[in-house]
Amino acid sequence: MPPYRLSDREKAMLVQLVQDLVRIPSVSADDVTGCPEAGVADYLETYFRRLDMDVQRIVMPPNRPNLLASWPQDHADDRKRLVLTVHMDTVEPDGMTIDPFAADVRDGRIWGRGTCDTKGALAAYLWVLSKVRELKLELPWKLEFLAVCDEETGCTGSRWLVDQGVSADYMIVGEPTGCRIATCHRGRVMFKIITEGIAAHASVPDRGVNAVYRMNDAINVLRQKWLPTLGRPRHEQLGSTTSSLTLVRGGRRDNIVPDRCQAVFDTRTIPGHDQRQFLETIRSLISTVDGASVDVIKSRSPLDTDSASPLVQGLLQTCRTLREDDAPAALPYLTDASNFAETGAHCVVFGPGGIDKAHSADEYLEIDQLHRSAEILLAFLLDLADGRHR
Repeated sequence: MPPYRLSDREKAMLVQLVQDLVRIPSVSADDVTGCPEAGVADYLETYFRRLDMDVQRIVMPPNRPNLLASWPQDHADDRKRLVLTVHMDTVEPDGMTIDPFAADVRDGRIWGRGTCDTKGALAAYLWVLSKVRELKLELPWKLEFLAVCDEETGCTGSRWLVDQGVSADYMIVGEPTGCRIATCHRGRVMFKIITEGIAAHASVPDRGVNAVYRMNDAINVLRQKWLPTLGRPRHEQLGSTTSSLTLVRGGRRDNIVPDRCQAVFDTRTIPGHDQRQFLETIRSLISTVDGASVDVIKSRSPLDTDSASPLVQGLLQTCRTLREDDAPAALPYLTDASNFAETGAHCVVFGPGGIDKAHSADEYLEIDQLHRSAEILLAFLLDLADGRHR
C-alpha cells in the first residue's frame, strides 16, 4: 500500500484544528487558580462525541479535568491498549512579541502560544482518530486517547493520573520532537537548600548569624564536592546528569542580618543515575554546614524505553517506509512519558515542531511539520491494521 498523503482539504482541516485549540487559552502555572484546561476539555469532549467515542472525565482536585476517550466496542475485549496522550495546558504568554491567541497563519507557520507545545501534536492526534473511524480500521491493539492537565508545572497531572492507576500497554506522548520517534529523555529533580541564621541589626552583625553566608558555604560544598561528580555515569544519547543553581533568596530588609536563605537547584538526570543515591549524597554534604537542610521540591524519573519494544520497532519501521528519520531520538527535556513509563507502559514521545520554539516569545509551528506528523502516525496505524506490526 502506498503511503497515505493528505489531501488539500485534510491539510486545511489540520491547520483549523490547531487554530481552534490555540484560540482557547489554557495557561497553567504553579500559582494558577480556577481551571485553565476547561475550555480545551469541553472542545475535546464535543470532538470525541462526534467520533462516537465514550468520554470519561477524570478530575484532579480541585477541578482540573483529564479526558479518557475510547470506542464503546473496545470496552469488553482483552487486546493490549495503545493510548495517544497529549497535555492540554500551556505556559503563560507573558513577554510574547505576537498575539498569543490569534493563531495567525503566515510564512508557512501557525503563530501563537501552544502551537508548538503542544497543541500542534494534539491537533494531529485528533485528526488521526477521525481517520481511524472514517477508514474503519481494525487494529490489533485497542486505541484510546488521554488528554492530560497540568503538565507545564512539572508533569503534575500525569503524576496524579498514575497515582490513580491510569496506565496502558503502549503510549505515544505528544510533544515537539521534530517528527522523530523519541525513546529517552532526562528526568528532573528540583531540590531546595535552606539555611537558618539569627536576625540582628546590621550595625551590630556580630550579634546575629548571617544565613546568606551559610548559604554561600553550602553552595560551595556542592560546587566543590558534588557537581564535579555528575560527569559519571554517562548515557550514550543524553550525556551526563547536569545541575544548575537557578534561584537564591535571602534577607528581609537592607538593615537586618538575614536569618533565612533559600537556594534552588534544577537537576536533569539521565537513566541509570540513581536519584535517591545522589540525594543522600547531597544531604550528607549539606549536613556539614551549620543551620543548613535540604528539601526535595519535585522529582521525576527519566525515560529510557527499550528499542526492542513492539511500539518502537513499529514506529521506526513506518518511518523507514516513509523515508523519514528512523534513528531513535533523545530529548533534553521532561515529558509525561516518564510518569507513565513507571507503570510498565512502553512509551515514546512524538510530535511536530522543535523544542527551541516552545515557550518562546514568538512561538510558532511549521505547517509542514504538522502535516508530516499526521501522515506518520496514520501510516503507523495503517501498518498495524495490515498486520505489519504486532
